[in-house]
Amino acid sequence: MQEYNKQQYVDILTEQIRCRRARSLVSEEIGQHIEDQEQAYLREGMEAEAASREAVRQMGDPVETGLALDRIHRPKTDWRILALVGIITFLGLLVQYLIAGSMEVSWFSRQVICTEIGIAIMIAVCFADYTLIGKYPLALWCGFVSFLFIGISVSRGNTGLSFFPQVHGQLRIYPLLILLVPLYGGVLYRFRGSGRMGLLFCGGAAVTGLVLTYMTPNRTAMAELLVIFIAMLLLAVKRGWFRVRKGVGYLMVLAPAAAALFLLILGGGLLASRRGYALIRMDAALHPGKYGDSWGYMGTQLRNVLEQAALLGGSDARAAAGDFWNTGNISDLLYSYVIAAYGILAGVVLLLLLGGMIARIFSMAFRQKNQLGCMLGFGCACLFLTQTTVYVMYNMGYTFFSPMYLPFFSCAGTGTISLYLLIGLVLSVYRNTNLVKDPPPKRIPRYRLRLERIS
Repeated sequence: MQEYNKQQYVDILTEQIRCRRARSLVSEEIGQHIEDQEQAYLREGMEAEAASREAVRQMGDPVETGLALDRIHRPKTDWRILALVGIITFLGLLVQYLIAGSMEVSWFSRQVICTEIGIAIMIAVCFADYTLIGKYPLALWCGFVSFLFIGISVSRGNTGLSFFPQVHGQLRIYPLLILLVPLYGGVLYRFRGSGRMGLLFCGGAAVTGLVLTYMTPNRTAMAELLVIFIAMLLLAVKRGWFRVRKGVGYLMVLAPAAAALFLLILGGGLLASRRGYALIRMDAALHPGKYGDSWGYMGTQLRNVLEQAALLGGSDARAAAGDFWNTGNISDLLYSYVIAAYGILAGVVLLLLLGGMIARIFSMAFRQKNQLGCMLGFGCACLFLTQTTVYVMYNMGYTFFSPMYLPFFSCAGTGTISLYLLIGLVLSVYRNTNLVKDPPPKRIPRYRLRLERIS
């Protein structure tokens, strides 16, 4: 075999790598491996020049080695996630089309347009560089939060202007709020190795996102983001991002989170009147029959539908609750409609498809060597899981929170675009699995104050 020096060997090897983005990563890895082998030969007593030559020779032919590495370090697509998203989207559009035809509603064409736009954005994001979220996390977070804050303040003020539409006193900006999840992953990534102060800062960033949801006000969005932010913080602590003892880190996350969750469940009110209202809502969610003509009407109707549902095929529940489906809430009740119209097995199959998609995203995230990719994938999976849980529980008659979306199945309107953007981000993470490497964490300046007696 022809002899090469270290630089020649690395140059020839990296020429075989077709993905330009992977060349620097491969060059660094191979160069480090040769350096380690050379140091081992030096410790055995070899001369420096002989050690370097032997270390390069042991790597084998540079062309063959480069071709082998090219098969590893190339972009790839997670066809399982794509297939599951495609199946769920097709079934969702099919059910919505059948409903639109029978109920003469006009939102189906808008949903098709949003789906087409969402798919185009998913493809664009899939081929984009997701590491930009880790390079400019504070700028992205502060800019997006400021935009939302200004828009919410103006829309809820008496200026006559409105950036976001209002429905029953609630701003419809949930499609934008869920985009805080990947941006928050970037913030966590930025403060790796920053100790307790970094953990506190990340907790403060989570609070700003929750305050925005409180201003809308959207109690469901607030609950979902609270759970997701807690999960992401706990994962960062578990993986040692903040370099604090895990017990201390868990306590710093869970203690304030438990208090916030308790207040949220009670409706956010500390006054006795608000507390009583919240307790009634909770009791109505658990026992809707006691409040069948008021707070428990929706829960009672939904449980009646499930009780009368057939194992396979339509049931009397669909005909008996005809007026119930025509209340304009069909986008919130699509899962219960599927069970009433097509049977319990249809509902189980839909849950299995959604569960398979979410489990696949979790699995992909935890297999990532890149820490930013892991956190972004984990956050998106948590979002899809909380959305599915809230939606299905509501459709089963447990109306603690109003449902938002059943991912890629329900009529989400513009929210469909946000969901496809997030799945595009997941696909981008998977696509770059063997192409990116974590840079060392940025050092956070530390200061020490010392008082000295001068007289």
